[in-house]
Amino acid sequence: MRKGQTVILLALAMVVLLIVAGFAIDSGRLYRVRHILQNAADAGALAGAQVLARGTRTTQRAIWEAINQKIQMNLALNNITGSSVIRAYLRNDAGTEWEITNTNSNQPPPLANRVRVEIRRPEVVLFGRFLGQTSANVGASAQAQFGILRTLPPFSNIVPIAIHYEIVANANEGDMVVVWDGYQVTVRRSDGGFDSYGTSPTPLFGMVEFGMDS
Repeated sequence: MRKGQTVILLALAMVVLLIVAGFAIDSGRLYRVRHILQNAADAGALAGAQVLARGTRTTQRAIWEAINQKIQMNLALNNITGSSVIRAYLRNDAGTEWEITNTNSNQPPPLANRVRVEIRRPEVVLFGRFLGQTSANVGASAQAQFGILRTLPPFSNIVPIAIHYEIVANANEGDMVVVWDGYQVTVRRSDGGFDSYGTSPTPLFGMVEFGMDS
C-alpha cells in the first residue's frame, strides 16, 4: 500500500514540476517579445519625431510611414512574425493627442512636438492552457519629443540628435563640435580657430526626449 502511495505522490510532484517549468518557459518567451517590442517602439517613436520636426514640409502619412518602417524592420530582424497592432499619436505640450494613420495626407497640427507609439500583439502560450488561456497580450509604448533646448526645463533628459548640415559640411576631421545650452553651435577647429553657428530666431540643432510611456 505504501509503495502505491509513493508512486502517486511522485507522479503528482512531476506534474507540478512540469507545470511550473512550463510557466517559466512561457514567461521567458513573453519577456523576450516584450523587450523586442519596446526596442521597436523606441525606434519608431524616434523616427517619427525626426519626420515631425520638418513641420509644414511633411504630412501625417509620412510620419506614420517612418514609424511603421522602423517598427517592421526591428520586428523582422528579431524574427517576430504575424500581425501586430501599431497605433501612433502626435501630442503637444498641453497633452492633446491626434491619432495618425497612413491615409491622412494633412500636415501635422502646428503645435505638435511629440510622437507616441503603441505596439500590441497576441502571443501563444503553451502551458497557459492548463488555466484555460491560449494566448497573452504583449505590448510596449514609447514617446519621443523634439524642440529647442532653451525652451525646455532643466533635467529634462534631453540629448542633441541632429545638427544642421551646414555645420557638418564646414567641419573637418579633428574639429570639436560644441552644442551650447541655448541656440548656438561652435566648431573648434584643430588649428585653434573656431566658427559659431545659429541665432536666437534660427537655432541650428534639434533635440529629442526619449522615454517609455507605459
